[in-house]
Amino acid sequence: MSDNAYAVLVWHRLGCLERRDAAVEAINQHFLHHDRWHHRISHGLAPALGDPFSWIHFAPAMLDLAVFGVIYPTTVASTIRNALQLQSGHNKGAVREFQVAPGKLMPGIGFQASFAWRDLGETAAAAEHLAWCESKSGLWHRQPDAHGATGGWIDWIDENGTKSAPFWQRFIDTSAYHLMVRCDLRFHRRLDDKPVQIPCIRTGGVVDVPRDGSYFGSKEQGFLHFLRGCMDVEKICDAENFSQTDDVELDV
Repeated sequence: MSDNAYAVLVWHRLGCLERRDAAVEAINQHFLHHDRWHHRISHGLAPALGDPFSWIHFAPAMLDLAVFGVIYPTTVASTIRNALQLQSGHNKGAVREFQVAPGKLMPGIGFQASFAWRDLGETAAAAEHLAWCESKSGLWHRQPDAHGATGGWIDWIDENGTKSAPFWQRFIDTSAYHLMVRCDLRFHRRLDDKPVQIPCIRTGGVVDVPRDGSYFGSKEQGFLHFLRGCMDVEKICDAENFSQTDDVELDV
């Protein structure tokens, strides 16, 4: 499911609208299912059942694909909340990796859910998750690690609070998602995006992309340009209380 969802954005950004629309049609015809999208389907287009609910089951809503014609399950927002978010206790607002309890509580999955909640009117769920991350989880890495680096979200903590991911499991996508939630950024500008020309260099039969950042292009290419110039989370959200956002200017 997630590959098809991202493909919609790729074809859209490249200006390949027929392929974008074909991917949308495939999602609507083969993946839509009651209160979620199917995690995966077989080569014969039969849905694979039994996978525990995860972010892949709501990937189109996370990526805001309704604007391109993707049909949403009517209760997908509440399904995410009921399946993954803790509703009480010290970890109220935290989001599990899968619909498995007890499980791993993961800021990144909650930020992904928050993108969907933001667009679907479940702002309270998103606010509860953000409050848990910033005030209760203890997963923001404040002290220098073995390499002298600070910042970044430790990937998970177990539901009992007895075990967490090693310090080096601090992934840039989680920090990027946090910035997007905090600063109300999106994966695209909906129908206002302009097609992106990505030059490719063919080397030994393999298509490669320039690694100097040149293919990120101008401000009109949105969030990719933002990520390139703004990897330091502390420039956006104060590392102590995550409240210093008023005076920040984002070059997007």
